[in-house]
Amino acid sequence: MWLVSKRVAAIKALKENGVAVFYATGREGRMFIGDGSFSEEPKPVTDELRFHIRGLPSEKLTHFIRLDDARLWKRPLPAEDAAQHLSFIRKKEKWQFYFRGSVRQIPEEDFNTLSRMASVQP
Repeated sequence: MWLVSKRVAAIKALKENGVAVFYATGREGRMFIGDGSFSEEPKPVTDELRFHIRGLPSEKLTHFIRLDDARLWKRPLPAEDAAQHLSFIRKKEKWQFYFRGSVRQIPEEDFNTLSRMASVQP
């Protein structure tokens, strides 16, 4: 399950039969950590699901996407390294600004680039 907000500008891009790459930030830096696919569009969080959701910002999210499959990569891919190879990042020196917000639609070629980079890591 992937939690999202209905106020996310890109929620309309999360249509049926999509793929996603997951990006996380933390003490170890900004990383791409995995990917997944889904076949349904976002749906409102039910009371039953809400019971299992703990912590912020997750408790504030209003919709969920049921993932058909999800894969955590063996080694997270540092976003700064990957950004240099992504076509939608025009100003490579300001790459971090392109990842503001919780959902961003990227070109299929960039999704494939990230998947390929993750698969060749040692």
